[in-house]
Amino acid sequence: MKKKWQESDISALIEEFEQLLFKNNMGIATEEENCRLSELIKIKEVRAWYYKIRDRYPNAQFKIECEPKRRQMKRIVASIVSLLLFCVLLYAIHLVTKDPTPARKSEHGFYGTPLKDLVTKASKQYGKTIVLDQPQIGDIPVSGGFEFESDIRLDDFLYNSTYPYDLRYYTDSLGVIHISY
Repeated sequence: MKKKWQESDISALIEEFEQLLFKNNMGIATEEENCRLSELIKIKEVRAWYYKIRDRYPNAQFKIECEPKRRQMKRIVASIVSLLLFCVLLYAIHLVTKDPTPARKSEHGFYGTPLKDLVTKASKQYGKTIVLDQPQIGDIPVSGGFEFESDIRLDDFLYNSTYPYDLRYYTDSLGVIHISY
């Protein structure tokens, strides 16, 4: 929607334009003044007047399309936000397409089983009696990254099930293995 200008408004705009054009021609205009110059040249009457007198200002250089800084800042912010969204999208794609196995496979990978269940399995597997000296030890969910397997040695099993939880194990004179704090 074009604005209708009064004759007095047009003469004031032309006067302002000529002052800014003079500064621009001399090379002393600021960036804001150059932007205002670009805004004024968009007015039909000012542009017609400029084409009549442009020979007086041969060194005048200004952009016809000068955006206000606020609009430029909006573009910068929009670019940063879109870049962040792109990074989030790439990370989401990475999470969806990555191999579901952990980056470093441990040879034993069992999580969350209570220690008393593992001790029961180990007792049956190795034919040894394994006793938990304190009953609350049996409720510890084993998440140290091991699984009771048939090919694991008894010493390795005992070490893996006690070391991460600051437990100790020992064998008494009858051959019973005790696990305690």
